[in-house]
Amino acid sequence: MGGFIFFTLILVSCDGFLTPISSQSSVLPSSENQSTTVVSSTTSLESNATSTPNSVPLTSQEVDQLFSLVAFNIDYVTEDYALPQPEALQSILFWDSPNGVIEEGILQYTNPIKDTSIDLFATITYEGRSYQEAYEVIMKSQLLPPAVDKKAHLQLTLDNQGSEADIAYEYTLNGTSTLLYDQHGTMQTSEITSPFTIRTRGHSTRFMPKRSYRLRFDKNTSLLGMKSAKNYILLANYIDHSQVRNAVVHYMSRFYDSLYAIDYRFIDLSIGGVYLGNYLLTERVEFHPNRLDVDFIPDAPNFDSGFLVELDYPGIEFNGEGTNGVDIFPIEGRPYAMKEPNLDTIGYQPNHFAYIRDYMQTVATRLKARQSIDDLIDIDNWIDYFLLQEITKNVDVGWGSVYLVKQTGEPLRHMPLWDFDISMGLGNYFDSGPQGHWGWADFNKNDFFTWMMQYPTIKNAFKIRLADFQQRVLPEVVMYLEEHALSFAQLFEDNQTLWPLNVCEGGFCPIVSELMNNTVYQDHLDFLTSFLTTRTTWMRQNIV
Repeated sequence: MGGFIFFTLILVSCDGFLTPISSQSSVLPSSENQSTTVVSSTTSLESNATSTPNSVPLTSQEVDQLFSLVAFNIDYVTEDYALPQPEALQSILFWDSPNGVIEEGILQYTNPIKDTSIDLFATITYEGRSYQEAYEVIMKSQLLPPAVDKKAHLQLTLDNQGSEADIAYEYTLNGTSTLLYDQHGTMQTSEITSPFTIRTRGHSTRFMPKRSYRLRFDKNTSLLGMKSAKNYILLANYIDHSQVRNAVVHYMSRFYDSLYAIDYRFIDLSIGGVYLGNYLLTERVEFHPNRLDVDFIPDAPNFDSGFLVELDYPGIEFNGEGTNGVDIFPIEGRPYAMKEPNLDTIGYQPNHFAYIRDYMQTVATRLKARQSIDDLIDIDNWIDYFLLQEITKNVDVGWGSVYLVKQTGEPLRHMPLWDFDISMGLGNYFDSGPQGHWGWADFNKNDFFTWMMQYPTIKNAFKIRLADFQQRVLPEVVMYLEEHALSFAQLFEDNQTLWPLNVCEGGFCPIVSELMNNTVYQDHLDFLTSFLTTRTTWMRQNIV
C-alpha cells in the first residue's frame, strides 16, 4: 500500500506544483514591518483514533513526499488567502487553525493591530490514518506603514481623458482603476474589475489644494485586504503634516471593544497619470454587512428599525443638506441628521424619523435632569468614545462628524470616531494645547458629554478608563509612532516633495506656529507623542 501511494504521488508531483518547503523547521530573520515566516514542524506518523485496524503507516519518506505537494511557501498574508489544495490531495487534505479563521479553505484576513503569528495545521487522511504538518504564517498588519518598496499605489483613469481638476463635489465622474500592491510579499499590479464613480468630499477640506475623495465602485470590491464594499474614502490630510492623526485615532479605537474601529490603509494616489500624494484609504461611515453592520428593519416594533445619526453643523449650515423636520432635528439647538436610513431607503416611513428624533430627545431630557439613563444609552461605549475625543482634544466634538448608532432593541451608542485632522495640538484658532477641559467645559462643548459628566458614577468611571488609557493604550500608541517613525518618514517622502511641510495654501490653514515652518518630519511625530503624553497626565490631575 505505502509503495503504491509513493508511486502515485511522484507522478502527480511532476504536474507543475510549487517547489516544496523543507520538512526542517526554519525561521527567517525578521525586520521592522516584516516579521517572518514559514515554519514546518516534524510530521506526525501516528494514526488517529479512526485508523483502519489493518492499515500500514506511511514511511517518513512517503509522508514528506505527500506534504511536499502542499507547497506552502509564503512568509505573510496581506489579504484573504486560499490555502493550498493540490488536485492530488483534493479529498484527503484538510486545514485547521487554533488562532485563525478558515472558511471554505480560505484563511480570513483580519488586519490585526500588530503583525500576528497564525498557526496552521494541514491534515492528510489516507487509509484511515491521519498525518499532520504544522505551519506558521504572519498575518501582516496594514495599520502600520508599509516598507517603502511595498507601498500600494492606486491609479485612477477617468473617462474621456478627465483630470483631477474635473472632479467636483456636486456630481460624480466615471472611471477605471489599477492597483499596485503587496500580495503576500510579492508586488502585484491588478486591474480592478469594477468601474467606479468619484467626487470630492469634505466641507472645508474639499477646497484645499490636495483634495479628499469619495470613491464608489459599481459592485462590492475589496482593496488591500479590506472587507468588500462599494464605497471608500480617500483622505488627503492636507493640513495635518504628520499625515497620521486620523490613523492614530482609528488605531486607538481598536483597543476598545465598545467602539467600532474604522479600517484604513496608507496608499499613494494618481489620477489621470498624475501623482497626487499619499492618502489614507478608509471605509465610508455607512451601514454595510462588511462594515458598520447594523440593519435597517422596516417592520421592527415601534419603528425601532436601526439608525445612524450625525451631529452635523457643517453639512446643514454650510451646504444646506437635509430638511428640518424631515431628516434633520435639533437637540438643544444643535442639528442632528438622520443618515441611515435615508428618505430613499426601501421601507422607510416618516414614523422612523419620528422614532429616532423622539428617542434622542428623551435621552437629552433624562441626562439634563440626571435621571436614570442605563436603559437608553450604552454608558461604557459613551465613556470610551468621549474619552478618545477628549484626550485628542478634537475640535469637532461639538460641531460635526459625531456619529450615533441605534440598533433595533439596543441602547444608543456613539460610533465610529471620525475626522481628527484638527486635533492633538493642531489648530491655531482655538485653545489647542494639551491643557484645559474641552468637550464638556468650553465653547465647543458637546451637550451629551457635558450632561453625562454631571453623573458622579459616570465621571468616576471616566476617570478609571482614563487611568486605563494611560497604562494600557498610550504606551501602544507611543510605540506605534516611535517604532515606525522611519517607515512613516519614508512613506511620506514623495508626498512631502509635492506638498512641503512648511507650505499651507487654500485659505484655511489652522496650523500652529510651532509646526507651520517645521520641515523636519520627525518633529511632527514627536509633537504628537508629546501632546498625547502631556494631555493624558493633565487630565488625570485635573478631572476631579
